[in-house]
Amino acid sequence: MVGPLSLFSYWISQNGYMTFTTICAAVLVVVTFGVAVFQLSLACGAPWGTYAFGGGHPGQLPLRYRVTSALSLIIYGFQGAVFASMADLVPTWLPEALVTWILWVFVAFFALGTIMNSISRSKRERYMWTRIVGLSLACALVVALSR
Repeated sequence: MVGPLSLFSYWISQNGYMTFTTICAAVLVVVTFGVAVFQLSLACGAPWGTYAFGGGHPGQLPLRYRVTSALSLIIYGFQGAVFASMADLVPTWLPEALVTWILWVFVAFFALGTIMNSISRSKRERYMWTRIVGLSLACALVVALSR
């Protein structure tokens, strides 16, 4: 089985336990993967424009927003890799000081995202993304404070 439960099962089988920080990092890996799938779907033409970019384009997004969604996958790939290393799912591949700095950039990014989504004109975007980005903010804060 592939998915969030297998991620946790793998980690526990390798280490025997999970700290709260590791759980938060693993949650961030799962959330980042979900957001990346959402953005990829938008880039491929999924009719979810109401849930993205302020909800101003119900249905399929215009080409420039679809390109933006596709380019965001680079950021989400990097973000997922950093969080996977914090969850000890992959080896840490960046210097410690840089990882700490990057984590605080993610905290700021999630704080801004939570605010921006909470004031979105789209009720659907506001309802869905404020909660998801707020969860990401809380988990990223836990991980950053543990460094």
